[in-house]
Amino acid sequence: MDANGLLFFLIVLITLAESRAAATTVYIEEETEAGDKVADLRDLYDLEDKAEIKLSEDNDNIYFGVDSQTGWVYLKEKLDRESICNKKPECKMLLKFMSPRLKMLKIIIKDVNDHAPTFKSDETSLLIPEDARMNWRMNLPVATDEDVGRNDVKMYVLKGDVTDAFVVKTLGGRRGEPLVPSLMLKQHLNRENLETYDLELRAYDQGVPSRFGVTRLLITVGDVNDNGPLFDQSFYSFNITENSPRGTSIKVLTATDIDKGTNAQIEYSLKDPAMLDYFYIDPHDGLLATNAEIDAELHRSFSLLIKARDFGDNTFETQTSVIIDVKDVNDNKPNIEFQEHIKLKVNETNVYLIEENVPPDTIVGYIRVGDADLKTTNGFISVELVDDVAKEFFKLDEVMAESD
Repeated sequence: MDANGLLFFLIVLITLAESRAAATTVYIEEETEAGDKVADLRDLYDLEDKAEIKLSEDNDNIYFGVDSQTGWVYLKEKLDRESICNKKPECKMLLKFMSPRLKMLKIIIKDVNDHAPTFKSDETSLLIPEDARMNWRMNLPVATDEDVGRNDVKMYVLKGDVTDAFVVKTLGGRRGEPLVPSLMLKQHLNRENLETYDLELRAYDQGVPSRFGVTRLLITVGDVNDNGPLFDQSFYSFNITENSPRGTSIKVLTATDIDKGTNAQIEYSLKDPAMLDYFYIDPHDGLLATNAEIDAELHRSFSLLIKARDFGDNTFETQTSVIIDVKDVNDNKPNIEFQEHIKLKVNETNVYLIEENVPPDTIVGYIRVGDADLKTTNGFISVELVDDVAKEFFKLDEVMAESD
């Protein structure tokens, strides 16, 4: 066997000897104070009282020492498992000593629940669309815990006055993977009934006693256009005065939409374009006004349909009825028309020609009187003779009253 082969053989022997020496394991909890005893090597390895015990020269740990007289392993400084092993599932250290041969003591540092789960932020804002379906999910903030095993994050819980709409589901949490929470919708949302939810998300470990961390969840329900405008009345009735100037205000019609943003913005219009000859409605504020001077003798009343629509993606529209009565003013004079009798003629100057000595109550002629105003106070007519001489010889009798 050459020199290289002999060196390899010796390394293998030494490695085998060290592996055979690593046979005893002891456990110690983190946070154990400096000076506390860990293990009695004489008892563990059945060493004689006089056997010398000393640490191996290649021993590189700084946390443990050995009393060569008593054989007790003791702590040189306080243990913090998280700083030594971070998130390793098993935190172990090897203590090598000679007595007289090489022996190794495996020391496993047990985690204690000295940390609570924590979130990166104390507050998280979430936006959920109002039309989200049942079982809709979104990711929630993940909590971390410096501890391991049962002392790590094991459960998430929602707290708050209103939690019926949501439930927390989790994924992962195995083989050192983080436990990831998500928010699942349990029931349909209605922004118009409740727009915001103020909840707590708690992350719990399973240590004894259990610890938890908290982040505030501010959930806002995003509006969708699921409501249409509504007028404050289904029917309106107004009066306007005949010949009112163009632009005379009649009334502001108001419709409201309980949605939000553009879904609640409303535009007003007249359903019948022909009515624009007479009326105008402001598309933004709903002010109804005249668009012309209206003659009561031509239009006694109007029946309008007013529309209101929102600006949502799926537009909603509603309408209301408006009746407008035109109040007559006395803007026309009575007109007089002289008509011929079958036996009597009237000349061009409205003079009836009669023979003398005609008997009393002889019909001289017919006078037709009319007024273009409505048959209210402005349209009723009284007729009388104003000449005193004429009154001695003639009288007026109403023969027939015509109606419109």
